Amino acid sequence: MIDKIYGLIIAGDYEGLEKLAKDGVDINAPDRHGMTPASLAASHGSIKCLEALAKYTKNDINAPDNWGETPAFRAAYKGHPKCLEVLIKHTKKDINTPDHLRSTPAHSAARRGHLKCLEILAKHSTNLDNLDTHDNWGQTPADLAKICDKLKCVKFLNRISKMEKPTQQQIAESKNYMSKRMKARLFDKEVVTNCDQLNNNKIS
Repeated sequence: MIDKIYGLIIAGDYEGLEKLAKDGVDINAPDRHGMTPASLAASHGSIKCLEALAKYTKNDINAPDNWGETPAFRAAYKGHPKCLEVLIKHTKKDINTPDHLRSTPAHSAARRGHLKCLEILAKHSTNLDNLDTHDNWGQTPADLAKICDKLKCVKFLNRISKMEKPTQQQIAESKNYMSKRMKARLFDKEVVTNCDQLNNNKIS
């Protein structure tokens, strides 16, 4: 049955998924590696399939596999910001939670140069330290972006690393765990409108 579910996701057939769910099939059942159909949908950018899976799941849509990788990793690595937004909408966990090797979706997005995904992860992460964390190889998302020559992402992540982190009181008072001041500084007009010019700048 899981092969049929995967086939529907690859084909983008969200109606087929919903029909299976209504017939009593668990369309979110993980495979032997713990990977859920949501990971495949996130990897393929199948937004409607991801929404269908979220609608019929009894568990967290952003559940990790046996290695701790969540569907958010797949969406970030493949550059599907809309899928990240669907996951954020339906999960109660930090969208940027590390895997067993301390790598995060931000590491995945930075490596591939997906700036929009990084912006979404930064905006909705409940712990901004995860955007500047070292994985088991000692690399931060900014380090990977620099190694892979993703200059827009380097600039963005360096900006975040220099920002003041929220206090515990701010975290408790903020619904999405980011103060209004931090949002304003992170997503001001300069960052949003001038990103296209960053590839022309040298990283000092």
